[in-house]
Amino acid sequence: SPEVRRAVLCLVSDLRGVCASCVNKRTYGLLFGWLHPAHLPLLRHCCQAFTGDLAVVYPLLKFFADLVYNRSQRISFDCSSPNGILLFKEASAVLQTFAKAQAGAAPVPPDKLYDLRYKGYALCMNILARSLAGNYCNFGVMTYYKDDAVES
Repeated sequence: SPEVRRAVLCLVSDLRGVCASCVNKRTYGLLFGWLHPAHLPLLRHCCQAFTGDLAVVYPLLKFFADLVYNRSQRISFDCSSPNGILLFKEASAVLQTFAKAQAGAAPVPPDKLYDLRYKGYALCMNILARSLAGNYCNFGVMTYYKDDAVES
């Protein structure tokens, strides 16, 4: 419905602003503590529900790109904390949701390729690059415990 669409857009816009203002470990930790586990799965479900509406999905992907961006080393969890892995897994789940929707999408005319395909692909690559370069997730542990988030 249009009301839910508008609410999701406003939520994601506000969350991007809050995320951008988290410039140190303490404020980012507070944001992540609030988002996970209650609200990040909700955002993943929003991505699933609005897969055909790129005006909603692109801001959602931009929020995740900001969330996983480790500028100024703001993402720093204790060595015994699973939060880095959980952050990567949530971002990975959103990427998988978007990729599955794009794989089943109808062909696009050449003049609309950027808006309907390449822009989303660039956002996904940005999320993936920032997740891998963020230095907050121990991928060896995920492989050791046979977690498929890295492979998928």
